[in-house]
Amino acid sequence: MSSTTTAAATTGNDKLPELTIDKHVAYIQALGKTQDLAYHLTSHLRLNAVYWGLTALCTMGRKEALDREELIEFIMSCWDDEAGGFGAYPKHDAHILSTLSAIQILVMHDALDRLEIPRVTSFLLSLQNPKTGA
Repeated sequence: MSSTTTAAATTGNDKLPELTIDKHVAYIQALGKTQDLAYHLTSHLRLNAVYWGLTALCTMGRKEALDREELIEFIMSCWDDEAGGFGAYPKHDAHILSTLSAIQILVMHDALDRLEIPRVTSFLLSLQNPKTGA
């Protein structure tokens, strides 16, 4: 049993089933390869899903399973130049949650140099209610 392919955990006397890491990695890698109806109906979740998939891969020690440059290229294709933030999918309007996911992915890949920080800051501040601060 290789630590890169399976992992087991114990809690007290209870033994948890083994996690088959290779199968989980293959599943995450396959997401989005088939662009069926469900793929298109969930485009509003795409950038957030990429973040969670990458987070899972990092947790399993397999961050490299998704090509770094391809991932960053997708993230940057979600940039909404008019608003100064990121949409959930290319040509979607910028949203605070998508912008957060994009920033997190860029941080995880040490690629903040690709981010227009003053524009993103302005976008985020434009969402704040001046009366309540919320």
